[in-house]
Amino acid sequence: MGWSQNLILAFVALLSLVFVPISLFAIKRIAQLKSEKNIFQGVAISGIFSIILGILGAFANFYTIFLVKLSQGIGGLMSGSGRSGLLTEKLKKHPKEAGAIDTIFSPLGVGLGSLISGLIIGFLGFSNLFILGGVFVTAVAIIGRRISKNL
Repeated sequence: MGWSQNLILAFVALLSLVFVPISLFAIKRIAQLKSEKNIFQGVAISGIFSIILGILGAFANFYTIFLVKLSQGIGGLMSGSGRSGLLTEKLKKHPKEAGAIDTIFSPLGVGLGSLISGLIIGFLGFSNLFILGGVFVTAVAIIGRRISKNL
């Protein structure tokens, strides 16, 4: 895409600026849903928009990538909030352990995702990496939802 460092900095700053008020609105909606539903919907949103990013690939411009990344951020907010709520609910007799587990999940997921992506991007390429990653994440969300309904 040929973005300069200044354009990347402007993109990230604008994304953060726009995400704050949208996240405040999203938090109101998240509070109304059960944790399990937030997890499923958040993961599904993140997965679907990863697939979209992979499909758009080199054809995407500033605005489309902005909307995709904003949507992924909202999906991450929903799934993270749902995870925290579910852990707090299931481990209410062990609040310290719930906090520790919750704190570990996010950076561990980002770290492992980055490591695995870095190892396979040479084989798959940029677009296919996001498409397959999005399919994997969405499939895990659907399977997880079905399993949780059967429990």
